[in-house]
Amino acid sequence: MAARFWVLGTGTWDASTTTNWSDTSGGSGGFSAPTSADTVTFDANSGTGTVTIGTGAVCLTITGNGNLTFDFGSNFLTVGSQKVTILTTGTSFTTPADWNNASNNIYLIGGGGGSSGRGSLGNNRAGGAGGGGGGFTLLTNQTISGAVSYAIGAGGTAGASGFSTGGTGGSTTWNTINIATGGLGGVSTSVPTSTGGLGGTGTYTGGTGGKGSETTVAGSGSGGGGGGGAAGLNGNGGNGGNGFGSTSTSQNANGGGGGNGGGSAGGNASSGLSGTGGNNSLGSGGGTAVTTGAGIAGTNGGGGSGSIGTAAGGVGSMGIEILGAFGSGGARGGGTGTSTITYGSGAGGRFGVVGGTAAPGNAGTQGAIIIVYTVGGAPAVNSNFFFLFG
Repeated sequence: MAARFWVLGTGTWDASTTTNWSDTSGGSGGFSAPTSADTVTFDANSGTGTVTIGTGAVCLTITGNGNLTFDFGSNFLTVGSQKVTILTTGTSFTTPADWNNASNNIYLIGGGGGSSGRGSLGNNRAGGAGGGGGGFTLLTNQTISGAVSYAIGAGGTAGASGFSTGGTGGSTTWNTINIATGGLGGVSTSVPTSTGGLGGTGTYTGGTGGKGSETTVAGSGSGGGGGGGAAGLNGNGGNGGNGFGSTSTSQNANGGGGGNGGGSAGGNASSGLSGTGGNNSLGSGGGTAVTTGAGIAGTNGGGGSGSIGTAAGGVGSMGIEILGAFGSGGARGGGTGTSTITYGSGAGGRFGVVGGTAAPGNAGTQGAIIIVYTVGGAPAVNSNFFFLFG
């Protein structure tokens, strides 16, 4: 048995490509691709980007870091005795020849809701409200054959500049009747109000988006709320934290994004201090709060922390609760920018600069279907037969 570590970010994992494989964390690439007897690790030294799963990708065990995107196409990754694939596009799944009706799990994640715009009318201002996280549904030991229809929930659209409502995330469905609904979009109004979107439903419910700050004080800005984390295998998604507004640009702060299924809520922002990202179900992974600039990214399903002023919120991360490498998404903290790595994360709400400039919201992330099954097979054949004739 050998250990293999992914390095250099974007690359292809198949039976023969060696570019991204090292025998040590952060080492040089060029080592042989993993075999079915080897352990695989994605860690802080693996880089960022997309890992394309090609033909013949195998390993004994896998450990993820939640900061890379996996593109399976129509291929499967074999981990020990199990096969896994992630569906992010398409509408029809062809049942594999080695499918096992008695040992499979299908995980549905709905799309995350979009955040509202940040609005200003006279002295009435409301920061962008975070979108709700996508719902999660677990299906166990599904009996299927032939082609099975499915749909992947799209991320909710960004709310328009000014007071607005973010788009609702799309529902993810399997075989028509099984569903994980998408999170609702955040809402801001000229009253002023800012209300985070509710999470989608299923076996577990996505987190509610954080609210942006509301003010009628001349010259004030308004912080945006963090997005709600997607629900996942270990429970409901964490709620997004609330934003904080001030007459000082350096004191405007954005809420943290919620952690993924079973995780904690993002922290509320306060004067000059952004909200922390919510942790994953293991109590870790949330981005730390900042006093200036951009938020900090989450890891392993943790939410990103909010930012200060006009900087980007910290990105959420993909969970690792399924086979140690895949799962639902923690949400982005409030601020600019849209997450692209996570599945089902609600969008973080936009900040509002001092002086009342309106701004659009951010889009939520799409859902996904993760399929894991133990390889089935024909009954064992014993060639040692004895025939007794009377």
